[in-house]
Amino acid sequence: MYDFELINSGDVEHDMYNDSQEIMSGRKFIQTQQIPWCPWCYAYRREFMLENEIFFEENVRFEDTDFTIRSTVAAKKMAYIPVKVVKYLYWEGQTCKIGEDFQRIYDYFKMSRRIRVVGENILKEDPATAKAVMGHHHFMHKANIQRYLWRLPFKQKLQILRECRAFTPCSDRMLSFSSRHPLAFACILQAAKPMLPIVRKMYLKIR
Repeated sequence: MYDFELINSGDVEHDMYNDSQEIMSGRKFIQTQQIPWCPWCYAYRREFMLENEIFFEENVRFEDTDFTIRSTVAAKKMAYIPVKVVKYLYWEGQTCKIGEDFQRIYDYFKMSRRIRVVGENILKEDPATAKAVMGHHHFMHKANIQRYLWRLPFKQKLQILRECRAFTPCSDRMLSFSSRHPLAFACILQAAKPMLPIVRKMYLKIR
């Protein structure tokens, strides 16, 4: 893994906190280091990808994150190199294009579900790595609820909550409740929907 700059309107907003340049297994790496979700800040051996059958999920949106996590977990040797190779320019309106598009929001949650599967597959053999993977799953799942799920009509909220549940047990009360009681959580989101845009604007101003 190499470093990169995340640039918005000319300002660099990214800082990498990985200090270790030690060569280690991918499983140790994901437990101890930052794992950016973008595949373009990693270099891969083609043979490694083929041997482990690691490919992008086809015919879906947002396939980057689970690809990065699957490849990290499978890596026998991995290291961070503090050299900035990529400059990534983005603008604030990029993620806003998702809006209330049900299929796009659903695909975000399916990505979170694919990450969950990675953790579940190694849970018995390697609980420590599974916990690290589930941390990514929970972070993504919660972000999807806060940013996008509340925008949808009630029936679509409920469909996603039932089909793409957060892994439990989970220390986050909101995620635990949404996973165990999707109908009740969908009702709460629907009731709070009129106020959430105002709360979000206030939060962005004081953040």
